[in-house]
Amino acid sequence: MDFERNGEVFQEVHIQRAHSNEEICEAIRDAGFTSCTSYDSYTLDRPNKQSDRVHYVAIMPD
Repeated sequence: MDFERNGEVFQEVHIQRAHSNEEICEAIRDAGFTSCTSYDSYTLDRPNKQSDRVHYVAIMPD
């Protein structure tokens, strides 16, 4: 995607990678969090194969 600002053109590139739930929760736990719960985007429903986005809630102990 190209953008122009003050006569200068900038190109912006976005790269996405999908991670499994197991990869995400492992990384969260490796970072010191004690809980990893996932939700279908913007709901409190469990993610499913049609979920286009998953939100995670993690708890960091005191």
